[in-house]
Formats: sequence, structure tokens, C-alpha cells
Amino acid sequence: MKSRPMKPRQDLLQVEWQEPSPEHSESSQELSSSDEEEIEDFRPSVKPASGENTKNFRGGRFPRQNDIFIAVMGITGSGKSSFISKCSGKNVKIGHSQTSCTSVVDVYPYEVSRDCTVYLIDTPGFDDSDKTDTQVLQEIAAWLSDSYKHRILLHGIIYLHRISDTRMQGSAKRNLMTFNQLCGKDALRKVILVSTMWDITPSEDAVRREAELKETSAFWGWMLEQGSSCHQYKNTADSARQIVLSLTNEKAEILTDIQEQLVDKGLTLDETTAGQSLNTALRRELRKLAKERKALEEDMRAAGEKQDKKTQEALQQERDRYTVLIQQAEDNTHALKVTMENLIAKRDERVAEMKREIEKLKREKEESIRSVKAKLEREKLKAKNEEQSRQKRAGTGVEDPQKGKRVTYGQSYQNGEVKSPFAKPPFLISFSNSFYILKSPKKWTSNIAKLNDVQPKKPIEFGCMIAAAGKASARIVRYVNGAWVLSKSFAQAYPGFNDNLKELGLENLDICALGPEQQYYARWLDGTWFCGNVSTVLVQTIKSLTQRGFKILTISLGYDDSFFITYELDPEHMGYLYDLRRYYRSLERFLEKGKKKVGIQAITLDPYSQIDYMVIFTENDEGDGDPKYKFHCSNDKTREAATGVR
Repeated sequence: MKSRPMKPRQDLLQVEWQEPSPEHSESSQELSSSDEEEIEDFRPSVKPASGENTKNFRGGRFPRQNDIFIAVMGITGSGKSSFISKCSGKNVKIGHSQTSCTSVVDVYPYEVSRDCTVYLIDTPGFDDSDKTDTQVLQEIAAWLSDSYKHRILLHGIIYLHRISDTRMQGSAKRNLMTFNQLCGKDALRKVILVSTMWDITPSEDAVRREAELKETSAFWGWMLEQGSSCHQYKNTADSARQIVLSLTNEKAEILTDIQEQLVDKGLTLDETTAGQSLNTALRRELRKLAKERKALEEDMRAAGEKQDKKTQEALQQERDRYTVLIQQAEDNTHALKVTMENLIAKRDERVAEMKREIEKLKREKEESIRSVKAKLEREKLKAKNEEQSRQKRAGTGVEDPQKGKRVTYGQSYQNGEVKSPFAKPPFLISFSNSFYILKSPKKWTSNIAKLNDVQPKKPIEFGCMIAAAGKASARIVRYVNGAWVLSKSFAQAYPGFNDNLKELGLENLDICALGPEQQYYARWLDGTWFCGNVSTVLVQTIKSLTQRGFKILTISLGYDDSFFITYELDPEHMGYLYDLRRYYRSLERFLEKGKKKVGIQAITLDPYSQIDYMVIFTENDEGDGDPKYKFHCSNDKTREAATGVR
């Protein structure tokens, strides 16, 4: 038996969700009057509406009175994500190159005690190969401004620097200056300068470099004079937590210059001191690039005069590269001319896009896992069936407990609550030998004359039939007015099914299927179902689907106990199970080729043929999209009718 599981719907999950405990559910929403007065004095222009949600700044958690916020900054590769992961015990993606793993500001909680949570703010690093320094400053400024508007201030900043670097590079100096101006002089008293990579650096070199950082005013010296402190991070959880806890001893908050300038003073980013510093560096870079491009153009003219085309082409390529770099620098300069509101709006757009991409990757990963599981299940069932066949041939076993006899089975919920209205499939296909019933959303047709005579103005809504001895020997159909009609020979052809109808009522029948040798399946509106004279494999499959809460949509009973079942996991996704018993090979190849992910809208197996079938499908398991047809039909008229009803 083969299977194709359905795709479950995905829900957006928030990392580290935590319901508030009863003792904090109300009090954590408000500050004490004394705290409120202190904040109003400190932040005169920040007066958000009451009840404004601040959970987004806490990873989805409710605010509590003792929450502490600490930003972790530094150039790309300095170890920010590793530091946060060690401290919080949370799974933070860590890079091992100059490419940053942090593209937007993210927040990770570190539970210091039962009533105190430190929120570590992971920031993108400057000097990133994938993001410009302008983009990094925009992201950090947007988060700091938005949090400040929501009455959230930092309790400290940790700035990381690799002690493994042999010297303070030009980019590192420039970024340290930008950091200084982002913070402002008053905030430096709660800045910790942390050197990392001590575990991979010779001790003597590390000590010498640390001393140089502390003693040089342009490096850490001036910041230490303003009240900053210096620590060594030894790449352990204990070391990281000691550094963080040193900032929690004093609960005083800090207001950075960039927050005050963007929010309180309403400056644009290029008007802030940090923005001006970056703008100066960009303009310096622009002048340098323009000078180098001009020199290349002069060399190009000289090569042209000498008719040295090869050199001229090489110089032109280099000139074009410099033109691109100049344009990028100009774009970065222009991007600094942005207000706080625009910064926050753009950041919200980036975060939303990242969430969509993450959800897409999740769905692709889960679909891959489901595909592997489905393949394993198919192979397991295939091996089981082959073993049963081998035992039958060897005379050491039989397929069914009743020594090969078919069984009748059902689960009754008679007089129970009606669970659903009539099934109204958009497509219906039923054919056997030369007879057929075909329906699409636009039309229906049948070559059984009596069907057209019984309800001439009412199209068929559901039905199935079986033909033998050159005539349509049994059929059961429901018209759109809800009326069921049976053929005269139905009771004789399917006595077991007929008995079920007498007991449970024809008017409450929902769906059914007819097979050869009195095989049938039927389900009523209250959930009762019965199948008769079928293989135990089919019974076990139906029981399994029903017990797991899957709704069976259609069943087709084919040649020599073969079958095909479609089912619904939820209103948006469908799947199928089948055991074709090595018949209908064209259909099996279609399903197996490329492990097709299709939604089966309707299917029928000709019960008196080993090869004839018809299937209507869509290219995804959600059932949307244009329906497509695939069939193998030996009868020319049936084939022609199927083509015409699309």
C-alpha cells in the first residue's frame, strides 16, 4: 500500500513564549508611582498611550517590573552571538567567518532569578560583508528609537572586541568612534568593553594587546576615563554571566545620544552625531574612489593613444567597478537622510519579510521530512505485501485471517449527531467497461439513459456505478435536490449494502463506492461507515484513517482487491493512500515519478480491468489550481466523453 501524507498548516511561532505567572499578571503591567515620576522626569517627550504593547521587545513575553535590557555590540566576528548563547543558554545562530549571522536586532532572555529577566539584545555588527555600515546603523537606531518610544531604556551596553587581532584596524577604529557617538558621553558609565578570543590567543600577546587598548586614548583609554569598565571573556557561560551581572547590580537606566537626538529632538539620522561620523567617513571614501577612478580614466586615454586595446579593456573594467562602488557610497550617504518614523517603518518591513522567509524555509523542510517518511512507509508496506505474497505462494501463510476470505466490517454511530452536510465533490468520475458517469463543476454526462430520464432537470451531485455482462448492472446516484436513486438491480447486486441502507436510511447516506463481487464502502452523515466483502488491508486502512481523524473523500475499488483512497487532513490539504497490487501500472508510474505532490480531485479504477483508470488532479495537495486529467481507457466513447466534460 502506498501513501502520500498531506501538508499540515503552519503557524507563526514566537521564540521563548512564556505566560505570565499569576503574581505578575497585573502588577507587571504598571510601574509604581515613584518609578513613573522618575521616568517622566528622565524622558519628558516619551508619553505613549496607556496599555501599549511592549512584548515585541521581550521576545513575546509580558513585561515585569524587574526586567533589564542590555545591548551587545561590536564589529562582525567579535563573538556577539556566541556570547549571548553562552549566557542565556538559548540557541543563537553563530557564524564562523566575516559574514554576520545577525541581520536584524534580536532579543534573547536570560533568567537571572525567579523575578528578574535580563534581555540580551543581539545587534548586527559593523564592517559586515553583506550589510553596509549605513544599514547596520539604521537597524540599531530603529530598534533603540522604537524601544525608547515604548518607555524601554537600556541598563547597559557590552562592546566586544577580538583580542586575537594583531592591531586595531582602520575599520575597527572608525566603528569604535561611531559606537562612542551612538552612546554619548553620559552613557559610557554603563558600557563594558569586553575582549574576546582569549582561548585562541597566546597569553603573552593577549595581555600586551589589552594593555595597549586600555592605555591608548583613541582606543579604550578615553572611554575608561568616562566610567566604562574592562573585562575579559573566556568563552564560558560563567564568564559571560559574570560580565552581564556586573551591569545588573545598579538598576539605573541610560539614555543614548542617538535615542535623544532621533526621538526627543526629531533629528534625521544624518544629523545625529553617529550619523555625521559615518557620513564623514563615507564622503572621505567617495573622494578617494573618485580620485582613483580619475586616475584610471587617464590611464585609459594613454592606452587608447597607444592603441593598446587589451590594456584599455582591462582598465575600463576596473573603472566600471569603481563607478559601482561610488554609486553605492552615494546611496549609503543618501540613506542616512531618514527620520525616526521611517527608520522604524523600514525595520518593520524587513522583520516581516524575514518572518515570511523563515516560514517558507520551515515549510520546505517539513515537506522534505514528510516526503522521506512517506517514502519509508511505502517501502515498508511494499515489503510487507511482497512477503505476504511470497508466503501465499509457498503455502506458509495467507493474506487474511479467514484464509483468504474477504470480510465485512463497520463502525456504527447510529442515532448519533450528524457531523457534516452531504459531500459535494466538484468532480465525479465512475466508469466500468463501456459505461460512465462524469461530472465537472460546469457539466455532467452519462451514457446510462435512465439517469437522464429520472431527474431530467436536476444534475447529478454524487454517484457510482458498476457494469457487467454488457450493461450497467448496479448504480446509486444523488441529484442536487438531495434525492437518492437506486437501480432496480441494486438490491440483488449488493445485498449487504442494501441491508445497511434499510437499517441506517438512504436519506442519510453521504458517500459510497461500488466494487466487483459485491464489494462496497458507504459512510453516513453521522459518521457510521460499513464496507462489505473487502480485503482486510482495506478495512485496516479505513480504520486507521478514521481513528486518526482524517475524513475520507473518495474510495475507488478496483481489480483483485486493489483500491485507492483520498482523504482530508484539514480544509486546505488532501492526501491519498493506495494499494494497486501491481495493476494499473501507468497510474502507479505517474504517482511515483518524481514523488509527485498532487491533489487527487477524483479517481476511478475500472473494477473489471487491470489497466483502465481515470484521475483528475491538481499540481499541489491544497487542491487549488487548474485541474488536469490523466487516464488509460480502452473504450473510445468513454475516452471521448472524458475529454468533453473538462
